[in-house]
Amino acid sequence: MKCKNHTSYIHIYFSSGGWSDTYLMGLVNQVAQAFDDSVTQEVTNHLFQEPGKRFGLDLAALNIQRGREHGIPSYNRWREWCGFPAIKTWFVNIYYLY
Repeated sequence: MKCKNHTSYIHIYFSSGGWSDTYLMGLVNQVAQAFDDSVTQEVTNHLFQEPGKRFGLDLAALNIQRGREHGIPSYNRWREWCGFPAIKTWFVNIYYLY
């Protein structure tokens, strides 16, 4: 089942009492999946997509914004803190990333 089809009924979960207990117990009792380095379009374009709408939220963008709100530095500031030079253009400096 695609995420966009499942989350269109999210209001049902939030409107009933005790939904958070059930949700948290499900998170606690499930085995974590292996790391996946790609982000599917289901969570970048269709997260919590409402019925009749073309797009939903973008999880990757939400995570980046959450990091900014908590003061996580930019990639270049992190590179400089680690002793690496700042990247001015991706095409010129991509070689030095590895």
